[in-house]
Amino acid sequence: MIGYVIKDTYRIDQYLGEGGPSVVYRGTDLLLDAPVAIKRLKVQASMGDGSSMAERFLREARTHARLNHQHIVAIRAVLEENDEYFIVMEYVAGKTLDRMIPRRGLPVGEMLGYAVEIADALEAAGEPEAGPRAEPEPVVELSEGAALEPETAVVVAESSVSTPAGEPVA
Repeated sequence: MIGYVIKDTYRIDQYLGEGGPSVVYRGTDLLLDAPVAIKRLKVQASMGDGSSMAERFLREARTHARLNHQHIVAIRAVLEENDEYFIVMEYVAGKTLDRMIPRRGLPVGEMLGYAVEIADALEAAGEPEAGPRAEPEPVVELSEGAALEPETAVVVAESSVSTPAGEPVA
């Protein structure tokens, strides 16, 4: 998929990770020359269970697109091309929370800072399908003061956290 251009607008540049039925890539919005995160449904709609997975994928995108909160990543587009579905999101660079947690755990104040920010974003989402789970692996702290949870599109501000950022993740 690297180098693939969706709808003449979004180029897939780098594999970032995957989970469940989705793969996430870093990409470029060719019209704006801006980085984006591209989430691709692994199951094609023409496959046996593809239509139900596609419906769920689109429902997730619609739910996230209605959200407007400083700690929730923005959805830029939902696209279908060649029987495949993509969600294009704002790209956020940072280090996953699970990589930032030392073996001995986080200091209580830092842990509570993350918990409050994540809870605030989940409360703003308001709908169960918008973010019923917040796990440390996909939550990302950003150098500019936010963190991203790509499955639930939750962003956590760094205002109460002082851990440095690192590798790009979307």
